[in-house]
Amino acid sequence: MLLTTINAHHGNAQWDDLQLDEFYRELDKRNSIQDMRSAVVRFYATQPDKWMRAADVNILCKRIRASRVPDENTIQQFAARHHVTADDYWEFKRRVIFGTADDARELGEAVSNALEQMDRPQIASKPARHATSGIDGLGDLFKTP
Repeated sequence: MLLTTINAHHGNAQWDDLQLDEFYRELDKRNSIQDMRSAVVRFYATQPDKWMRAADVNILCKRIRASRVPDENTIQQFAARHHVTADDYWEFKRRVIFGTADDARELGEAVSNALEQMDRPQIASKPARHATSGIDGLGDLFKTP
């Protein structure tokens, strides 16, 4: 659908399966379909005489994602408003940034989601096993009667 839209800007040029497969393979998997559609519109608004490539889609989508990321001051204000501790701040910040940039959520929704995820108990990791198949120490190898 995206390639058809691009080709429509060039007199409805036809594409074959090889061209479609190659175009799809070159697209960044982090790009959402909404961001890619916006990228096509932005590209042809300024460069109607050029062919848009997958690399152009990727570059513009990266810029679109970056434009959604709130600045540090805004994140700090939300953290203070919701009493996020200093220990939890980096996790909160990371979740807000990923929520706005990658998941394309509104800022308020990303903050709410980050706070909800921080309140959930984390699953404890398993204790590390030794390479000796569960033997805890040398004493286990040489048990005394």
